[in-house]
Amino acid sequence: MRNIFQLYYQLAKPGIVYGNSLHVLAGALLASRAGVDVYTVIAATVGSALIIASACVVNNYTDRRIDLAMERTRKRAFVTGEVSLPIAAVYALLLFVSGVGVLHVYTNILTLVLGLVGYVWYVVIYGIAKRHTVHSTLIGSVPGALPIVAGYTAVTGEIDQTAIVLFALIVAWQMAHFFAISLYRKEEYEAAGLPVYAVVRPLNRVILQISMYVVLYVVVVGYAVSEGVFQSFAAVGMVVAAGWWAVVASQGLRHKNKRVWAKQVFAVSLALSFWLLCMSALGVVLA
Repeated sequence: MRNIFQLYYQLAKPGIVYGNSLHVLAGALLASRAGVDVYTVIAATVGSALIIASACVVNNYTDRRIDLAMERTRKRAFVTGEVSLPIAAVYALLLFVSGVGVLHVYTNILTLVLGLVGYVWYVVIYGIAKRHTVHSTLIGSVPGALPIVAGYTAVTGEIDQTAIVLFALIVAWQMAHFFAISLYRKEEYEAAGLPVYAVVRPLNRVILQISMYVVLYVVVVGYAVSEGVFQSFAAVGMVVAAGWWAVVASQGLRHKNKRVWAKQVFAVSLALSFWLLCMSALGVVLA
């Protein structure tokens, strides 16, 4: 039996929470060139993280049968029976109420609405889609791209052109990121009966799709630089990093081991997520 802290910590899918929190923080910093309101930035990050954690707890429960079929998820608390539904429901509710409270009190109504939309979309719309359609990754990219917008609107209070560009950037990033995961973990998704793209489409088509979304990411980065979203050294850093990902992605069709290649694409995508935060922070420093 795992200790109680570890059980509930893992139940909230910390990897997803931390990854999305990086994007919230990046969005808030990109909106803060006139000066960083530390309390607003912290509130946006913490409030969003709590709401995301709540959604992940609910998702862990609704996916318990899927998790049972997949090797890497068979030890999750709902699968092993180490956490009961009533207790988990209270846990999820506390996380949700806390997150809503933080965003409502310390940010603005638009940011709160984005958090609520992301919550419902992830738990309900994406939860249904991934069981029934090959397009579930695209559908799931919507709540995945909202955190960076929420971070931005927490500071600005509005959705403007920059917010839309950031949304498009993370959608492109997510598509390549998750298609790569589905490729090197194809057997697990097959075992779970999920119609993800890598399971139902030919291998070369999956590789081309990954490459296409990486190219789209490069294009959006270029547009963001041209519009001043990233400036000076931050702009150079974003362009170089995007180019690096494009080089890795371009090797897919001729790579001898497609699974290794997919892991490389995935690894670079993780680095790019952290790099985005670094370049956002650099933009504040150099402003």
